[in-house]
Amino acid sequence: MKVLFVAGDPKPERWTVPIKELLPEAEIHVWDANGPVVDADYAIVWQPPEQLFEREKKLKAVFNLGAGIDGLLAVPNLPPQLPIVRLEDAGMSAQMAEYVLHQLLEANRGMETYREQQRQGTWKIHRPIKRSDWPVGVMGLGHIGKRVARTLASLDYRVNGWARSKHDLEGVSTFSGTENLTDFLQSTRVLVNTLPLTDETRDILN
Repeated sequence: MKVLFVAGDPKPERWTVPIKELLPEAEIHVWDANGPVVDADYAIVWQPPEQLFEREKKLKAVFNLGAGIDGLLAVPNLPPQLPIVRLEDAGMSAQMAEYVLHQLLEANRGMETYREQQRQGTWKIHRPIKRSDWPVGVMGLGHIGKRVARTLASLDYRVNGWARSKHDLEGVSTFSGTENLTDFLQSTRVLVNTLPLTDETRDILN
């Protein structure tokens, strides 16, 4: 089995060494635009060059190093029947939940105001927030969206979720389909978009 790593990482050994440890029987190659054709069985990629699919004609599947595959789908000569495997989580859902929570607290807790008071040596308590005044809408209820929604709901925020298809999520009010998108948005003060970028979702927000 031949595996080709195509990610433009200046230190590809960070990936290829552990891959080799997990797949000792495989030949692991790093993409070289000026090197020979590998005739790889599989490619592990992140925003691969068009040249990859011009040269490597024996690929059985391509593995995308991320949840979003828009960079891969943008390659014009991507073989239409080539199976694509993407990362559904790999630790990203917890990171995104942390990021969303950080940004939400920055806004609703007035953290910059407190930082400025700290710089001035001023101690003044501001009115505590009502979480019910900060309903959060999460667009996209895949692995990442669900983690974000559950995290905020666990902290007693009112959370709405929207996806193209129906989902049931404990503690979250869910909406589905374009016919319910307006109701979802009207119930939302803070909007979080975890939708994949595809032809169906492009420009869904203006």
